[in-house]
Amino acid sequence: YRRGQASEAVTGAIFRDRLKGLIDTAKAQDTVVIYTHSHGLRNGFEPSQPLGGMGMDLPVKRPIHGGAFLWDEYVDLILSIPAKNIVVFTMACYSGGLVEYLNSQTVLERWQERRQKEGRNIIFMTSQNGELESPPIMKNKEIVNPFTYAVARALERDADGFSLDRGKPVQVQSKNGRISVGELIDFVLYTTEHTESDSTMLRNIAKPQLAGSFNRDDVLFDGAD
Repeated sequence: YRRGQASEAVTGAIFRDRLKGLIDTAKAQDTVVIYTHSHGLRNGFEPSQPLGGMGMDLPVKRPIHGGAFLWDEYVDLILSIPAKNIVVFTMACYSGGLVEYLNSQTVLERWQERRQKEGRNIIFMTSQNGELESPPIMKNKEIVNPFTYAVARALERDADGFSLDRGKPVQVQSKNGRISVGELIDFVLYTTEHTESDSTMLRNIAKPQLAGSFNRDDVLFDGAD
C-alpha cells in the first residue's frame, strides 16, 4: 500500500481498516479487486488454531495469533462488501487454505446460493493449494511469483479473448476490449500453473485454486475501465 510517494508497511490493522472502508463505501454496481502478496500460514499452524491465514505482522506467534490475519476473519469482511463483483487474488504459501475454508459446507451455505440469486459475482483465486509453499520463478530476468505474473498480465488485458479447449489454450480469434469472468479465471489459473521459469533453480510448482459463485459470461472489465 502506498500513500503518496512513500511506501507503508501493511499491518493487519491497516488491512482490516481498508476492508472495512470498502464495506462502507462500495456501491451496488461496483467491481472490487483485492490483491494481496504476503507470507502464508498453513491450516493448523498451531494446535489451538484450525485455520491458516496471511502473515501480516511479524513475528506471527508473539503473541499467539497476533500476526496472523486468519481466513475466517478475511472471508467475513469480504462477504460484507456490497459490490456486484468481487475478485480476490491471494498470493501466499498455503493460500489454498482459503479456498478449503470457503468450500467447507457451513461456510458455503452462507454465501454461494444467496449471491447466485442476487446475480452477483464473487471470485477467489489463490497462488497455491493448502499444502505447498508458493515460491517465485525467474521470468524475463526478474524474480516473480507465477501467480503475480499471471494476474499482472491478465489485468494488462492479456486475458481478453483467452479461452481453453480441453485444458489447452486456443488461438484468439479477436479481442473485443472486454474481459469476462471466464476469461479472467481461465487465464490466471492456466498462466500461473503453466508459465515456465527461466531458471532451473526456481521451478514453477504452482497449483492455483479457485472458489466462487459467478456467471462466466459476465463482463468484469471493458475498454473504459
